[in-house]
Amino acid sequence: PYAALAHFQLFFWPLAAKLMGSRDFLPRRETAVFSGEYAKVNKRRRLLRALAAEGHVELPSGIHASSVIHNLADCNCFIDLEAGRCLHQGDTVKIRYFKGE
Repeated sequence: PYAALAHFQLFFWPLAAKLMGSRDFLPRRETAVFSGEYAKVNKRRRLLRALAAEGHVELPSGIHASSVIHNLADCNCFIDLEAGRCLHQGDTVKIRYFKGE
């Protein structure tokens, strides 16, 4: 379920922007300072659900598996994490707000 949402956000909105000829459909992208720790190193790019506010971003508490969607209610963006990278307190990360934020 989470993977479906992430891929929808990642691929549908840019396609909608292109088809409609309007950049208004593109999600907002920014950088933010990470608060917390994420020690897992992934082999591929990963979109981590997160909550961003005032230039900082943090992960919701709990499990981050694809089958877990209840903590999405506390999120407003994805951290766009490159392959092979873990995160530490104070790291700068790229974020993509959910469309509608």
